[in-house]
Amino acid sequence: MKFSDLLTLINSNKYSGILYIGDIEENQILFNEGRIVYANFNDLTDLEALKEIATKVISFDFSNQQKVYFKSDLENRTEELISKIKEIEDEFAKLSYLIGKFVNFAEGSENISLSQEELKFLATLDFKPSRVENLAKKSKKSLIETLKMVDGLVKKSVLYVYDIQNPEVYEYIIDNYPDLIQTFEEVKGDLRLFEKEITRTHRDIARVVLSEIKRIPR
Repeated sequence: MKFSDLLTLINSNKYSGILYIGDIEENQILFNEGRIVYANFNDLTDLEALKEIATKVISFDFSNQQKVYFKSDLENRTEELISKIKEIEDEFAKLSYLIGKFVNFAEGSENISLSQEELKFLATLDFKPSRVENLAKKSKKSLIETLKMVDGLVKKSVLYVYDIQNPEVYEYIIDNYPDLIQTFEEVKGDLRLFEKEITRTHRDIARVVLSEIKRIPR
């Protein structure tokens, strides 16, 4: 069941209670007679929390109660919020191709006109590759807002997105051995080719690097 369908079900039946989101007890939505009065998810609240939940594959557990003694401005906006969640679910379906991808600056993107918001977002990249999900954390944007921003910048040819073998190792290289990023990309994440190449070109650190990446869970 879609998140928006679940919210609609609770709203139409005028249920009161707590909808627990996943395994963390604090991640929850409070309902009073079907109306949303409070939402919390991973330190996000209300609309921002609802937007983030809409992009997750997650379990729900509803605890029915006679009455929830909690008042907020959200109560009169429940139908509007559900409509917004439906929009986000539709947008996410179109943009989910970006999940798990890496993103970096495209060549020749220096002279493209950008908004202040786009420039601020790009600053979180620090001129090095990053997973799209990590950009959401760095920019402190919801996942759906991050996906929309990345998609727009890809269409402007400012960014490009790509897959690579052994992404966990790639992230480790990005964070700890930036001089080896290009080598890892050139061998397309093939660890045997990477070992061969850095043994040839970076003999002084090759043994340490290879020992470290063997311990990375993947």
